[in-house]
Amino acid sequence: MRLLNTTSFKLESFLGPQKPSYAILSHTWGKMEDEVLFDDITAGEAWNQKSGATKVHESCKTAKTRGYGYIWIDTCCIDKSSSAELSEAINSMFRWYEMSDICFAYLADVAEDSITENSTYEDFASTLASSKWFTRGWTLQELVAPKQVVFFNKHWEPIGDKFRHAPELSKITGIQILVLRRGHGSIPPRWKDHVSVSNKCICGCRSPYISIRAILRSFSTAQKMCWASKRETTREEDTAYCLFGLFEINMPLLYGEGGPKAFFRLQKQIIRQSNDQSIVAFSRYKLFSPSPLADSPRNFEGGDSIYPRTRSENFDEVRYQITTSDQEIVVELLVCPLADTETVLAALLDCSIDGDPFCRPVILISAEQDTQNGPRYNRADKELYNTTFLPESQDLSTADLQQAIMTKVSFPAVQERAMRLFLPSLRVIKDIKYEPYTIECIYPQSIQLPLLNPGVGFVFLSKLGYPRFVVAWKVQTNSLEPACNVQLGCELWIASDLFREEMNVLKKLQDGSLQEIEFETSRQYIYRKSSHWGSEDHMVLSGSPPLQVRAQIISVTFLERRVAELKVEVMKGD
Repeated sequence: MRLLNTTSFKLESFLGPQKPSYAILSHTWGKMEDEVLFDDITAGEAWNQKSGATKVHESCKTAKTRGYGYIWIDTCCIDKSSSAELSEAINSMFRWYEMSDICFAYLADVAEDSITENSTYEDFASTLASSKWFTRGWTLQELVAPKQVVFFNKHWEPIGDKFRHAPELSKITGIQILVLRRGHGSIPPRWKDHVSVSNKCICGCRSPYISIRAILRSFSTAQKMCWASKRETTREEDTAYCLFGLFEINMPLLYGEGGPKAFFRLQKQIIRQSNDQSIVAFSRYKLFSPSPLADSPRNFEGGDSIYPRTRSENFDEVRYQITTSDQEIVVELLVCPLADTETVLAALLDCSIDGDPFCRPVILISAEQDTQNGPRYNRADKELYNTTFLPESQDLSTADLQQAIMTKVSFPAVQERAMRLFLPSLRVIKDIKYEPYTIECIYPQSIQLPLLNPGVGFVFLSKLGYPRFVVAWKVQTNSLEPACNVQLGCELWIASDLFREEMNVLKKLQDGSLQEIEFETSRQYIYRKSSHWGSEDHMVLSGSPPLQVRAQIISVTFLERRVAELKVEVMKGD
């Protein structure tokens, strides 16, 4: 571990468990070229000219004023050019924040005088809620792990701390006060006054000493995932990597594998060391997939109500298991069939809703294929139910629930395969019968690779003196097999009407700078805006003379290969 000397501004390395007391910085990154990096601080004094130097100087000054000779800052204390060092740092980061004496949370977007240490709790909550710091994935562990967190505004003036403002921080983040205060009571109001002797706080709260890791283990996987459900990271894989510490996971980093795959690996690692079935207690925020595991923490939004099952040593209770291998995920569940169906089962998870032992989360599962060891199951829909609320016409009575039997349910251990489907290639035919319209762009360029279901894209056409128009197409299927029945549809829109709410997308489409995440937003926007998605559509373009446009999409077979053929005709109007 490297620490920055707060006096000399030099990096010093410390190996082994013996390290000096140190402060640690939590912040959101600015532009990469503005931050003081490892190479900058080891190359001489030139880093002082960078705009990010102020953050380094002020954090060192603050630490030194509070009596600390060292501080850890992620921008300059990690050599990110070394993949081995980066992997070690990310796997150790929660522990480094946990072992720090104090954490300085620098909120660069909180203005001077907007809040002070004497502000009301309401002012504190409303001001901090809008800060970018509370939306980033990495700052979650940076809030949870340290003993003390002091918040500073953009001018490095202290505006509050984690312990005193725990109720307001809990409202902003969804993290329980128990976690933010490490199990201590609110009196005395400052963390430094809570002194533990013989594993018990000798101050007013008299709370037993509990490590933050022990406290986190008392919360369900779904609850901890919920804390991260609204947070974002710059690199999609970091959506999973920033959660290592919360779940006490160590895993190799594979940047380039993609966010869903990284999150899938994380969940399998959690299963290997925990029997907590709340890891499958989620509903999907977008398209349905039969996979038993989620593709993102966003699936766990609302998971704060999923409590782990409490067990008593005085009762001989069944301990349900959940295990994983390369081929399957096996969950021991109580299952019973739903009314009016023999194929869909209600599976009761071994956890509870809001701590009520009689209210259990329920997922619907269905058998998909037989194996040598019995059937394989998949999620039957994207919703999460409970034992007091199940789909209409598929309700379960108390008697039905009493008949539920414990079954080992095997799910295929594949990563989110239903989110991407093998769809036919797209062929665009332009038939211009009256003065040429030019195709400005086709997005995506091809759908020969698996796409999100439904596959949605658009073709832009333009001509001087006439409105630009868009042909939007949709290719959708309800099956996972390439040979399944595919539904095709298209619609015509004037470009300015379609992207009135997202004109920046239109500009980026034209100059080729549209990013994948922006296309996904536009794809969902087009899909929602659609009214009918028929196999063909007509439109009249104003001008002299007016023009008629006709779009048609059909499925054709060429050399035993299916092709979605989109035909666009422009002709002189009557």
